[in-house]
Amino acid sequence: MIEDAFFLPALLALGVVSTLQDFRVRRISNLWIIISLVYAVIVHLYLFLSGNPQETFWFSHTFINVLVSSIVAIYFWKQNWWGGGDAKLFVCYSTLIPLSHYPFGYFSYYFASFLLLMIMFITAAIWTFLHAQFNLIKAGKSMYYNFRPSRVGEFSQAAAGFTAIFFLSNLLIIILNQYCHWIKDFPLFIWVLSMGFYRTFLKLFQKRLWVVMFAWILGISIIIFVPVFKQINIWQILLKSFLYWALIFILRKHMFRTIDYYVEWTKNNNIAFAGWMFFGALVIWFTKMFL
Repeated sequence: MIEDAFFLPALLALGVVSTLQDFRVRRISNLWIIISLVYAVIVHLYLFLSGNPQETFWFSHTFINVLVSSIVAIYFWKQNWWGGGDAKLFVCYSTLIPLSHYPFGYFSYYFASFLLLMIMFITAAIWTFLHAQFNLIKAGKSMYYNFRPSRVGEFSQAAAGFTAIFFLSNLLIIILNQYCHWIKDFPLFIWVLSMGFYRTFLKLFQKRLWVVMFAWILGISIIIFVPVFKQINIWQILLKSFLYWALIFILRKHMFRTIDYYVEWTKNNNIAFAGWMFFGALVIWFTKMFL
């Protein structure tokens, strides 16, 4: 991994400068992003053309990872989840972090930068949530909410539907894992989709009850007719699937509601994602070094 040291100076320089700029003026200079991106491309090409074994092995994965990262960054920018500078910065980091430096890679390393995305958003969300609770308590607001759903039927259909989806995905992992290693990331992918399109899925479960019933019938049929499940603890898989749903329910009913209230309360203060992105890049880089 000596060749990875070529990328570290640019990563550190970009991280420090972009964090300071985003914190002070809420704007990231295109000049630093362009210089870092051009530098990263030149280093990748130099290592590849010089026959570096590591770069040769990861070259196609790196190209696809940067391409997927660019698509995700544009989508997040179009959704106003972050600014244009943050989107360009994410693409730049996906180019500057060699795939060999990821402690593990999602989707068989074809979108390894998903780990950077997770670290960035999870740490930012935790900090925002704690900051929100602190300010709500100072303002005399309650930090707790009533978790009881407005209708018992809504809760039951949502629980049955979401648990069935996760149950099926976990069964498919066991069946297809030896043939499609990338399938192991599907429950996480479905979890993220469920968080983002919770209301859409809930309306589907409410209006199309047969979808929920079909999912459960399909899952039970797989358990009965696929021999591999005779040696597997089905109850453990079922419990894991229910916990996935419970986590979604808690986040939607409590954490997201708190954050939404706080964001509305302080809507003129945007989160400086550059610092969180730099933190995620450092975690990925130095975690791999010490493993």
